Amino acid sequence: MKSLARRHLPAVLSLFTLFLIVFAPFIFRTHHLGPHRIFHWDFASQFYPWLVYTSDTLRTGIWPLWCPYVGAGTPFFLNPQNPLYSPVTWLFSLTIGYTHYTSQLQGIVLLLAGSIGAYALSYALWRSRAGGMVAALSFGLSSALFGNMQHYSYLNVYALMPWTFLAILGTARGLKGALPALVLVLYMLIVSGYPAVVFMTLAWGLAWAIFLVRQSKQPASAQRTTLFKGLAAGGVAVGLASVYWLPILAFKDEFTRGDALSLEQALHGGHLSFKHLLNLLFQFVTTYSLPGPNTDISMRGIYIGALALPLVAIAVMRRRDVWTAAMGVFSLGAFLMACGWEFFGRVALHVILPAFNFSRFPAGDSRALMVLGLALLAGRGMQVLCCDDAVAKQLGRRSLWALLIIFVGALFWFQDVYPPEVYFNGPAGYLVINLLLVIVALVVWPSINARWARRALLGLLVLDLGIGVHANIDLIGERTGDYAEIERQHRREFTAEAAAVPRELGTTGSLLELGKNEPANVGHVSKTFYLGEYNPLRTKRLNHLLESGLTEWLRGGDRVVSWPQGSLPESAPAFLSGQRPLDFAITHYGPNAVTYHVRLPKATWLVFNEIYFPGWRLKTADLDVPMVEVLGGLRGARLEAGSYEITTYFQPGVFWKALATSLSTLFLAILWGLWGTRRRRQIGQNPPGVSKLEVGAGVN
Repeated sequence: MKSLARRHLPAVLSLFTLFLIVFAPFIFRTHHLGPHRIFHWDFASQFYPWLVYTSDTLRTGIWPLWCPYVGAGTPFFLNPQNPLYSPVTWLFSLTIGYTHYTSQLQGIVLLLAGSIGAYALSYALWRSRAGGMVAALSFGLSSALFGNMQHYSYLNVYALMPWTFLAILGTARGLKGALPALVLVLYMLIVSGYPAVVFMTLAWGLAWAIFLVRQSKQPASAQRTTLFKGLAAGGVAVGLASVYWLPILAFKDEFTRGDALSLEQALHGGHLSFKHLLNLLFQFVTTYSLPGPNTDISMRGIYIGALALPLVAIAVMRRRDVWTAAMGVFSLGAFLMACGWEFFGRVALHVILPAFNFSRFPAGDSRALMVLGLALLAGRGMQVLCCDDAVAKQLGRRSLWALLIIFVGALFWFQDVYPPEVYFNGPAGYLVINLLLVIVALVVWPSINARWARRALLGLLVLDLGIGVHANIDLIGERTGDYAEIERQHRREFTAEAAAVPRELGTTGSLLELGKNEPANVGHVSKTFYLGEYNPLRTKRLNHLLESGLTEWLRGGDRVVSWPQGSLPESAPAFLSGQRPLDFAITHYGPNAVTYHVRLPKATWLVFNEIYFPGWRLKTADLDVPMVEVLGGLRGARLEAGSYEITTYFQPGVFWKALATSLSTLFLAILWGLWGTRRRRQIGQNPPGVSKLEVGAGVN
């Protein structure tokens, strides 16, 4: 183990230092205590607020099942893009806690983890540290990855991709500890990733497992046993993740995004086109988009370093073995899957497997898999060079000359593609830098058999990829404005006072016409109540209430009113005209429970200005009953006359059943591990074909 650490620690420390330098604007603080740049767009409006809310609730000793601050209330534990069940989230939440700054630090740590995973996977395949560094750099600094800093659910899967394939490889080779590692990686993949990307990664992972088992030299029975163990590990991971996916599956029809997209919507949104292959050569194409239709800016980057492409060519041309061919098929297949409707295979899968219709971004769920395959091929190419292959050396030199010619031609071609003010502001400068890097590589190349020359090539690749990050810096984040204001918005405490003021109006869906610019998800951070939301969990109940004419009452009405009639109201107008004020006070307002003190002169229905969802209950000193649904979306309960201390609390039964399933799976997994450990010890004490008597007698 010490030898292993000494062998690979320099590479890990080099990657750590590199990431520290490349992402310095997002890591180091200014004199205003904020970083020089902050992640923006979806990160700022969704993922950072969700992480902050998770952290605030966990640090208060509350498991965040519900969030009352957006959409007049929403079941937080059902958000498929919220990594609530990830051990990484727990670690950050219970130690340093989440802020905008610490959230973006986690994103950089995720990228670094993915880069180290690519190094480990490449080394496990090709046994070359130099090749591992090439793969780590090409994967970790690919624009396919850092372009998704704003989409944490994508970034989580991207960081886990190489570790997933590495754990499958270790399982196929029968390495000690590989099965528990596979369970852990698959569990984290399921609970913290965007579902469509997880689905695609697992599909390729299964193909990888079958390939590895088929390539092994084991007997057919041993191959079946290995494959069964891998599938069992996957089953354990799925079982452990039940607390995450079972409730989502149970309530998928409760949300406006719970239905599958139409085939046309699924295939025509967020896909790559073949013109995006130019992004493999030109790092600026992501930001300075080419004419014609383009997918979202964060979804089209696939740059892995122009200097890595000759290494890919060397691998493909000089190592025509089944392993290299498999990586080529993997890369090509993943790219075609990212092309959406332009690839008939993707269309066929959407037709045959409707689950694919939940993927809104084919580019997002497949292009990083393509980049991983290309990065591993580049690592293979470097491994070939390290073997002093003269033909590979000549092939690499020719590839560099081809790159030189391409970049010279591009200097003239892009002048016709971009307006002068755009061309000279960005593309021209980056093309000149690419030219200089290729020229230096050509100077170094004659000595490529020497270790110093290969290290120089790695340094040029670092510059190449680092400049690629710089070319797309605005894609990652923006310059810090008033970071102190961002921090001031963060109110960590849960108080009842905020419920006494009207809800703020949000900016999405049917509330757009109300003309507010404040994003509703600020409520996760500021603990301010909002009526609108920018959130995939807009409930159909909320939409129904808004459409029925209750918008203003939801915004500014009392948090609980009386409906004195014997039967519940049948329409919103009838309710608004017949509801009566109550003598009440809110004494506690938390994420999952609200406590009221009410005085009722006579028996009445209590109607709460809160969204109903299965699992809400009402408790008094003598009563504990489910709440009822009023007007298709409000909470209600009937009480007799008297003075009460009541608590409404959220306890969805499906959550506890799912949690029990996860804990039962954990118990069975521990038993499986103990049984496997005991069996290995017995085999070690009694090798096959050796009796206990022979062992005791010392016979070999």
